[in-house]
Amino acid sequence: IVFAPWKEVDQTEDGTEYLEEFPSSIVTSYPSNNTVPLRIFIPANAHGPVPTVLIFHYWGASDIRNERALAQELNRSNIAAAVMTLPYHLNRTPPGHHSGDLAIQPDPKSLVLTMSQAVLDARRSMDFLDTRDELRHDGYGIMGTSLGSLVAELTYAVDDRISKTAFVLGGVDLARIVWSSSLLVRQRDV
Repeated sequence: IVFAPWKEVDQTEDGTEYLEEFPSSIVTSYPSNNTVPLRIFIPANAHGPVPTVLIFHYWGASDIRNERALAQELNRSNIAAAVMTLPYHLNRTPPGHHSGDLAIQPDPKSLVLTMSQAVLDARRSMDFLDTRDELRHDGYGIMGTSLGSLVAELTYAVDDRISKTAFVLGGVDLARIVWSSSLLVRQRDV
C-alpha cells in the first residue's frame, strides 16, 4: 500500500513521537478495528538511521503507558520504537465493548482470524518502517507482553526482517491459556 505521511504528536527531551495510521490487511465487520495506529518514537539525539524495536501491548490494555515508557527508555539508548495497537484494543475497540473483549473468543475460527490480523498488521507496520530514512532496515527488534508476546512470537516465525526478540509473560499453548486462565472465564463460558 501507499502510506500517508506520519504526523508529529509529541516531543520530549528523549525524542519525538509520531503517529501513522493505515488500513489493516484484514477487513472485519467493525470499522474501528480496520485502522491500525502505529506510534513511532524517534530518539532526540539520532544521527543517521537508528535501530528500531516494534512493541506490542498486553491483552485488555486500557492505555500504552508501559509501552510508551519502554519506548522512551529505548530512545535514551538511541534506539527507535514503534508501538502497534493490537486488533480490538484501545481505539480499535468497537463501540459497546471494552478494550480486548473481542480479541479472545471461544470460537477457534475467530481466534485464528484475530491472530492472523495481528501478525499481518505487524508485518504492514514493518513495511511502513521500511519507508523511513530515519530508521535502519537491517533487522528489527520485536517485543511483546502477554498476548502481545504471542503476536511477537508468531510474527518472528514468519518474517525474516526481525533479528532481535523479547517475549515477556508469553505462552506457547494458546488453547490451554484460553481454557484454563481465570482472566478468560467470561469468554470461555459463552
